[in-house]
Amino acid sequence: MKEIKLSKADARKLVTASQYHFNKNRFTEGVGGTYETIRHLGYVQIDTISVVERAHHHTLWNRHHSYKPQHLDTLQGKQRRIFEYWSHAAAYLPMADYRFCLPRMRRIRDNGIHWFPRDERMIRRVLDIIKTEGPKYAKDFKAPDHKSEPWWGWKPAKIALEYLFMEGRLMAAGRKGFQKIYDLAENVIPADTNTRMPTPTEMAGFLIDSGIRSLGLVSVKDIVYQRKDGIEKVETVLQRKQKKKQISAVRVEGVNDLYYTTPELVETLETETPVFLRFLSPFDNLVIRRQRAVELFDFNYQLECYVPAAKRKRGYFSLPILYRDRLVGTMDAKAHRKGGVFSIKSLHLDHRPEDEDVFLECFHRELRDFMGFNKCTELEVESTVSGFEKLFPK
Repeated sequence: MKEIKLSKADARKLVTASQYHFNKNRFTEGVGGTYETIRHLGYVQIDTISVVERAHHHTLWNRHHSYKPQHLDTLQGKQRRIFEYWSHAAAYLPMADYRFCLPRMRRIRDNGIHWFPRDERMIRRVLDIIKTEGPKYAKDFKAPDHKSEPWWGWKPAKIALEYLFMEGRLMAAGRKGFQKIYDLAENVIPADTNTRMPTPTEMAGFLIDSGIRSLGLVSVKDIVYQRKDGIEKVETVLQRKQKKKQISAVRVEGVNDLYYTTPELVETLETETPVFLRFLSPFDNLVIRRQRAVELFDFNYQLECYVPAAKRKRGYFSLPILYRDRLVGTMDAKAHRKGGVFSIKSLHLDHRPEDEDVFLECFHRELRDFMGFNKCTELEVESTVSGFEKLFPK
């Protein structure tokens, strides 16, 4: 089985095209476009941090600027075409992929272990209440002191709700604000959904196919990233797919890991990379595995909101900047939505593009659109703008 050899530049081009230009010539506006995006990416991570617009909205808007947050409400609540569960983290997933979450659900149910000790009595009580009274928020189960708790101090009912959610007996029927509405799984899953438990071989095939579709180029580490279920047959299925010439092994210049892609995707390298720029969420599918960004993009990035302030190098919630097919720097920013002010705390340029004037023009245009997406009309530049002095002179 002959291996394909790619330069890092071609590897980046393949990955960027699969992540950001997959809808070229078949773009659908509105709710349909949002579903196509989730289906193609395989998952969109959900996160609570709202320094700028939350990760799931940010990731989807970056792929098509016609995205509206209410699209998720429609797809999840009315159409039942997406659902919430765990990928490598909490995420929106296509309902068509529901069955590939079943191995994780079964493991949690069989082991009785998740993040907290299992309280069988409370689990039965919470489940009985939802069966009898219908969908509930976590806040409907009042703590004795009526105070909300941080996630590490969840009240017993909230823990029980999340056990039932992770086991698959409860699902999120939707959200109001950022609060899950818990309901029985049978009330959420459409009747025509395939709920057959996948075999280990089917699970491995799904992980490989969805990984290549979304990322363009994947290593075994990418395929099994943060997963415990259905990974034991990955190497076997990779070899089988190579023999059938469904996928090709790829060596990337200067990288030790072996990657995989499809012959069809390799052919797309003949097309020109569009001139575009995006500010990525730290939880964007393109950068979520940090070591991959180092290996393929020569971009050493860490989300620093969990790092002590004195040790931060890029800022509390810095956003990677994607230009053409390079991760060129970061922008640490905050959207003050009530006052309509978008604050840039720092800008850092790691890789200076050769077409600097075109880059700065793209940056300016995308910044204006990104401010609008974050409901801001006024720009405030606070301090460091290394590499961007032409746009923000002192």
